[in-house]
Amino acid sequence: MTKTEAIQALKTVNFVVDADGNRIAAQLTMAAWETLMHWAKETLEIPEASDPGDGLANLVGAAPGSFESPEDVDAFVRRERDSWAY
Repeated sequence: MTKTEAIQALKTVNFVVDADGNRIAAQLTMAAWETLMHWAKETLEIPEASDPGDGLANLVGAAPGSFESPEDVDAFVRRERDSWAY
């Protein structure tokens, strides 16, 4: 799989647009998808999860400015609502 093949696959993408002409989704053939997935697996260093705890769930709350729990979200929303002038 070459970079050129991956680029060719990307060039086959069709965009779905809304009434205003904004791109809101992308469509591609299964062959193009498989080409891109094959290229990504060969090219990108994607670590395998050694156990379920190593998956995406561990990233929840890890980014700066994110919330650590649903309770933290609720508290933030309450503070924001209380600050609104009616």
